[in-house]
Amino acid sequence: DWIEKNNIKPAEIHSINISEKELDKGRELSKIAINKPIFHLMDAHQMKFDMKFDYIIGGGILHHIDLEKVLPLIRECLHDDGKMIFIEPLDINFISKIIRLATPGARTTDELPFRFKQIRVLNKYFKIKIFAYEFLSVPFGVISRLFFTEKKNRLTRLAHYFDCKLKAKLPFMKYYYRYVIFQGTKK
Repeated sequence: DWIEKNNIKPAEIHSINISEKELDKGRELSKIAINKPIFHLMDAHQMKFDMKFDYIIGGGILHHIDLEKVLPLIRECLHDDGKMIFIEPLDINFISKIIRLATPGARTTDELPFRFKQIRVLNKYFKIKIFAYEFLSVPFGVISRLFFTEKKNRLTRLAHYFDCKLKAKLPFMKYYYRYVIFQGTKK
């Protein structure tokens, strides 16, 4: 969706998933898409392609898999100047830890949101940049539901504004946000 919203026109898109059911969802969504992905039933732990990619992109995937097994495969599938981009949850923030403890049924048993240890493993295979989002936005988003019907409202926009300011003034805070985007290049 975001590829098309940003007018990006890749030559090919390949999509892998371990679940045929999830691939079927993708196939259904692709019927109305401009870009038509090629779908592969594949476990990331055994990812193998006969080609190299410019980008490997994933959302909420890495925290479900064995990084030491999959990151070398991702490197192998990228061109030398290729990039990996993954959106992943963090588990460093104290409030996030409390929410996770209070809602164990909201996640699968194999989930391991990123902590410093996982970030170090990622750094072992890639030179990474970290873009964080959702710090004050999370509690303000919950509170805003009491006063507004729209998701984007004055309170959530204000929280987003302060999230951006906080990151700019205190860069180390990026590790305490809810989500990060990891952009990596081969070392």
